Amino acid sequence: MKIKKKIKLLLKRFGYNLTKISSISQSPIESVHIDDKSSLLSNFYNNLKKINFQPKHIVDIGANHGTWTRDALKYFPDAYYTLVEPQNWLKESFQDILDSNSKIRFYPFGAGKEKGSFLFTIVDRDDSCSFRYTKEEAETAGLQQIEIPVITLNELLIEGNFPIPDIIKIDAEGLDIEVLQGASDYFGKTEIFMVEAGVVNKSFDNSFLKLINFMDENGYRLFEITDLNRPFDLKVLWLVELVFVKKNGFVDSQIVAQ
Repeated sequence: MKIKKKIKLLLKRFGYNLTKISSISQSPIESVHIDDKSSLLSNFYNNLKKINFQPKHIVDIGANHGTWTRDALKYFPDAYYTLVEPQNWLKESFQDILDSNSKIRFYPFGAGKEKGSFLFTIVDRDDSCSFRYTKEEAETAGLQQIEIPVITLNELLIEGNFPIPDIIKIDAEGLDIEVLQGASDYFGKTEIFMVEAGVVNKSFDNSFLKLINFMDENGYRLFEITDLNRPFDLKVLWLVELVFVKKNGFVDSQIVAQ
């Protein structure tokens, strides 16, 4: 008896069939729908509206082209807005809302844990430019660096004469925890922090776990995820935007298990 036949009979005794791979129909990998940022963010804002959360002041750190602020304005048009973006040359892209709304202010600074002037690295994408690179790293990569002033939120917001912020959104390209450290005066006062965190991205200091632990230690619990960032062909979860609410605060106290 041939070896192949013996193997077939043996497998059959245990309830298995030996089948040639090429004879099995090959089905294409089914594409999976991943919630986009707009739907996740809209769901979060709609939930805030349902519980009658009405922010008086919203802060956008890393405003870039002002897209995030424009979305927030659709839901909270009466709030004051503070936009902070180190790339002053991007101001043109949201100049219209600055001109039309006196409640919106723009500051061409970086935000961090201490005040000073720091090297800002210019890369090909303006939403990836960062204070994160050292002078040596930038030189090795052939990237341009310029000095840009950095201020803490503790200093900036007290000078603005706006109400205490109810929402602070931070997108600081891996330095988000440093921005939070410079906003320590607002822990326990600000209701909501929205912060970017790395998942598969290992180059960001503010990993998912580190950020959750940091916010927990400062009195905030994870409430929502408003962005799942999968920017590459291999659709791994690179970054997320996490929403933290003050423990036992207004939003936290409104959530009752159904």
